[in-house]
Amino acid sequence: MPIITINLPAAIWENNGTLNDYTCLDSLKNKYGVYIFKNLARKEVLYIGEARSQTLKDRITQNFTEKDTGGTFRNSFMTQKKNFGDFKSLLENTQLIAITMEPNMLIRALESVLIHTQNPTYNTDK
Repeated sequence: MPIITINLPAAIWENNGTLNDYTCLDSLKNKYGVYIFKNLARKEVLYIGEARSQTLKDRITQNFTEKDTGGTFRNSFMTQKKNFGDFKSLLENTQLIAITMEPNMLIRALESVLIHTQNPTYNTDK
């Protein structure tokens, strides 16, 4: 199970109405597995998710667009009456850790174990 670690750059966000820049996530194309958002400043695991039917890159990028309904991490954050600007601020010092594996049911099992042991702040299915 290879592990890919990416420090999320500020450049990922839209600038002047242009599209988000996801080139920092290119190493996750055509890969499946479990991903972890970790705030480096607070040393806090924010969210753990899985990508079984979508690639890691596709699944993760859903969290970076305000109007995309597939971003479970972002949606959990927003239900606490916060706005998208607050979400972007939270991710400014965040590391993305991806554990890549073949698309099968072991992905869900690994996600469950990690959620149970890491107790991420924004997973609602703990």
